[in-house]
Amino acid sequence: MRYQASVFIGRFQPLHLAHLKEIKRSLTLADKLVIVIGSYRSSTTPKNPFTAEQREAMIRASLSEEENERISCVYVRDYLYNDTQWFSDVGRLVDQAMAAWGLKNATICLTGCNKDTTSYYIASLPDHWKREIIQKPEKNLSATGIREKLFEGVEPKKIKGIPLGVRTYLEQYKTTEAFTKMKSEYEHYKSYRKNFESLPYPPVFVTTDAVVIKNGHVLVVERGINPGKGLLGLPGGHLDVQESILDSTVRELKEETKINVNKDYLKTIVSETKVFDHVARSLRGRTITHGSCFKLPDGGPLPEVKGGDDAKHAFWIPIIEAYERCDEFFEDHIHIINYFTRRY
Repeated sequence: MRYQASVFIGRFQPLHLAHLKEIKRSLTLADKLVIVIGSYRSSTTPKNPFTAEQREAMIRASLSEEENERISCVYVRDYLYNDTQWFSDVGRLVDQAMAAWGLKNATICLTGCNKDTTSYYIASLPDHWKREIIQKPEKNLSATGIREKLFEGVEPKKIKGIPLGVRTYLEQYKTTEAFTKMKSEYEHYKSYRKNFESLPYPPVFVTTDAVVIKNGHVLVVERGINPGKGLLGLPGGHLDVQESILDSTVRELKEETKINVNKDYLKTIVSETKVFDHVARSLRGRTITHGSCFKLPDGGPLPEVKGGDDAKHAFWIPIIEAYERCDEFFEDHIHIINYFTRRY
């Protein structure tokens, strides 16, 4: 073995044969392998339908007993607006795995494939990790294509490029309520994007979201329709062409929560407005949102709220509880909440 340990990072949504081939190659390069499974505790979507625990189970079902003894799976959360935190978490998790194996100052190599712009992290992880990167991806294999076939109704046994253990798992998954929900949401996104296929260029959508804070609580809604039906989110919506950002934010806030606070007063207490524009923040397409923080004075009761418009319910939630329920939030809304609540 050239290295004591190798590190392979991916989302594995789901594991396919190119992933499995790389796992096995990684095990030829090192005695131990840390598999870093991304998008931990993100809400389930057609892009991220499987939990980290489910993805680890698929990986282990595709390996031999001897191979399983040589791997450690660790889970890392997404930090869409804080790459430094993500890099730090990956390093910390790998160090913990090394310590569990009793390896100190181990020689480590990073494996994987430099397939596209999403592989930018390869250059930013610890310098002392050697690189054993494949530069040519297997173009016929992608988790995106496999998910599309699954939600289009193709039987798992007819989907090429997935290991037997994954195929068995997907056959069981198709019988669940979770699959039915994801298929419905997939069809919603597909229909939504179809409306813009005739445009000469991809559309860019502009939205607004409100983060209202008082007494250690943040105001959230339960989304009543797709996309994200049943998930928690911020009150917000698309910008009207005749509105300012602030007017749109306050209008959506009032429509979706019926908050018992005068709209003109709300406009006077905006602590900050910030653009949140991660390129992958929305499955609807390129969507840029303007988040505005409304810091109501602490003390006294929380203003009455009631769900309206696209929101099934509106309610106040302790900020710490929002963090604990991060996997219930729509798109990047928990990241937006995190940004403002840590500042105000």
